[in-house]
Order: sequence, then C-alpha cells, then structure tokens
Amino acid sequence: MLTESTIIELYTPVVYVIFNRPDCVKRSFESIRNARPQKLFIIADGPREDHQDDRVLCDECRKIVENVDWDCEVFRNYADYNMGCGIRPASGFSWVFSHVDRAIIIEDDCVPSASFFEFCQEMLEKYKNDERVFSVSGMNFEFESDNNADYYFTHYNNTWGWATWKRVWDQYDFDIKAFSNSRTSEVFLSFMLEPEFVKFWKKHFQIAYEKKDRTAWDYQFSFLSFINKGLHIYPQTNLVAYLGFDNHATHTTSISKGDRLFYSTQQTYNIEFPVKHPAIVQADYRIDYLIMKEIFNVSASGMKICKELPDCFYEKIQRHSDIIVYGAGEVARDVIRLFGREHIDEFIVAVTQLEGEKYLIGNTVHELAELKHLKDKAIVVVAATKVYADGMVEELKRNGFRNYIRVIDYM
Repeated sequence: MLTESTIIELYTPVVYVIFNRPDCVKRSFESIRNARPQKLFIIADGPREDHQDDRVLCDECRKIVENVDWDCEVFRNYADYNMGCGIRPASGFSWVFSHVDRAIIIEDDCVPSASFFEFCQEMLEKYKNDERVFSVSGMNFEFESDNNADYYFTHYNNTWGWATWKRVWDQYDFDIKAFSNSRTSEVFLSFMLEPEFVKFWKKHFQIAYEKKDRTAWDYQFSFLSFINKGLHIYPQTNLVAYLGFDNHATHTTSISKGDRLFYSTQQTYNIEFPVKHPAIVQADYRIDYLIMKEIFNVSASGMKICKELPDCFYEKIQRHSDIIVYGAGEVARDVIRLFGREHIDEFIVAVTQLEGEKYLIGNTVHELAELKHLKDKAIVVVAATKVYADGMVEELKRNGFRNYIRVIDYM
C-alpha cells in the first residue's frame, strides 16, 4: 500500500491553478511539495477591481508558491488583471500544452492524496496514444464499477484533480463554435441514457455558445468530449479532497453536506500498485447514469415503454454469458437503460439490417447475420413491440437462433 510518505519519481509536469484563497493554497501546495514534481507550471489569475481584498490575497497566494524547495523547473503565468475563472484556466492550459505533451492539473481548492500523482502518471503513459481516452480524474463519488479493476471509464469528465494530454487540449474551443451543428443532439443521444440528460447539457452549451456566462471552461471541455464520444478514467476510490464548498466559490456555494457531491469528496484514500487494468476500454453505463442522477441532479425522463421488467426476465438472461439485444427502436433503448440499472454491462446490440447510425446509446450495432457464431450459446432479447416482434422472431429462426425471449411477453 502506498503511504503519504512514499516518494515516487514524478517526471510528469504538474499544473497548479491559484487565485485568492491562501488557506486553500497552503493545503494543496503542500501536497504538491510532497510529490516533488520535476516540472511545475503555476497559473494565477489577477485581482478583481471591485474586491478590495483581492490584491492582498492574490499576493499572499503567490508568495506561498515561491517556496519551491526541491529540484524543480518552475514556469509561471501570472495575470496582472482578473481574467475570470473561465478564460484564465483555459488560456493557462493552452500555454502549458504549448510546452508539454501531457500534464497533471490541480486547482487550489483540491488536495490530492499521495497516490493520485502516481495513478495519473501511469494512466497518462498507458493511454497516451489511445484517442478514445480524453482525461484521467482523481475524483470518485463513491461509485464503484464491478469490472474487477482499479479504475473504470465514463463519458463524464471531472476536473477536481485531473490529467490530460496535448492531443486532447489542442482540440479545445472555449467558444464551442461547433455547437451550431444541428447534429449535436443526435450525437449526444447515441450514448447518453436519457433525453433529459441531453437537454441538461444542451442548455449549458447554449449558454457558453451565446457567451452569456464566461465563468466556466469545463462545460466546453465536456462538449469536446461528447462530440468525440470521449472516455474518462476514474479510480475506484477517491484520491482528491475538494475544499471549495464555501461562499468564496463560484459554482459550489449552495451544496448541502447531505449531498453525495459533498460527502463523497471530503475523504481521500490511496490505492495499491501495480494498478489492475480493466479488460476492455468502454464506458460503464450504469455509472454514467448515476453521475447524471446523483451528481448533476438530473431526473430521468422515465422509460417510454418498459417501465419495469420482472425479476424472472433478468434471471433468465443472466444465466447466459452472451446476451444479444435485438432491435434499435424505443423498446431496445429502454431495455439497454434497464440493463444499466441492473448492472448488466456486457451485451451485444443487433438489427436485421444496418442502416444509418452504427451506435445505440453508445453500443456498437451489428447485423444479426454477423452473429451466427453465437446462435447456439447466446440468448436473444427481442426488444420490439408486437407489430415488429413476430417478424423478428422469424428472422432469428432463419439465422439459426432458437434461444430467445420477447420483451412484450414480460411487459
């Protein structure tokens, strides 16, 4: 087990973002000092004209980070005036990635555990050329994947202690000009589990696109990720404590201590090395759903057709290692959502003939004929209304599939 006193060789550059909170800076900078990075980039915003204390507080923060008492190459990017908590970090990260190809990023209100740095460093190296992976997070909201590994993938990034690559950031656009593309909803729906989730994100992206709020930069990063169906790494346990729940914050001033967002981010842990990797690189859709429901507080719109399915339905399909969801309409979408709630993560989506979109809620869609090698061992879930289900059963039989269940028989 890695302990807080363990010293690793931290050759990955560390980026530290500060502003006007010296109490936070003292705590978070101490974690960086303990990690002893070989390269440190410090980004600081300037004082606000209408806040009398800002100049003193900003100077105090900058004085704290002068104390670099280890062998380290330090780069500083300090603003003389206040750029804001949207443009200042975004412009600073662009500056960083004009110098390096990867970085671990800490803001002043985030205090990582010792193993956070080693975890990020290992993930950055392992996935440096995997264009599916967009970032590494140190945060965990007490969501644990059952993938038998030390981390998992989700479609939602978190930037309270994180890491990324130049190959990703170089695509970043603060003004998200690509939002004007009318196909964005279609792209988002291909992997988001609920139409209400799409509406939530489109509302925030519209605000950023119309420049109505310049206090955020991470919504734009999420947009970049979504349009590319990017994946983000989360550890199975929380590695970063978040200090920003107070009246000095911009976005987290009204969080209750009873909210998962609060209580799950106060305690940090360390993880054991070597890290155990997942068998496959794909999002955990159950955790995707929980992040939206529990962290972003977006209520699902509810199933349009399959409100619930009885236990006997799941018991029957879970006896098989190979599960095929046959269908691409609303019933199939509902079944996939319900699978996510029931921790059924491994299945194949099939249609009679592939036309148009090749993904259904993030799952690759196959033609049924391509799956004939599974006809003797897979169970097929015929996910369609009665109008289509009878014809689909006949198609299954023509392709040699005999083991199937029809969703409409359980509704």
